Amino acid sequence: MIVGTHKSSVSSPEAHDNISHLLYTSILRDSVAISDIVMNENGIGAKGRTTHMFFAVDSVSSERDPMLSVVMTAIETKLLSLDYVNEMKPGVCLHIGSL
Repeated sequence: MIVGTHKSSVSSPEAHDNISHLLYTSILRDSVAISDIVMNENGIGAKGRTTHMFFAVDSVSSERDPMLSVVMTAIETKLLSLDYVNEMKPGVCLHIGSL
């Protein structure tokens, strides 16, 4: 997952399309990690809603930026899709001696 934190400086949807394209063509296309990249399916591009290779977040307005909840949902979805996260493991007994 790639998160861009300067949406306040680079706010145009056209720029986000260009950044996403540049990330893909210059770095990610030939990377072994491409299959593990979490895509932003709620990106806003020049033609409206689109998929980007990154999440553009405004770090200045932080909690007021709706993209922050999109990022948190994407993290949760990715984590819950991993087998080891949902794997049942036996509980461990913890004995605390006298303090």
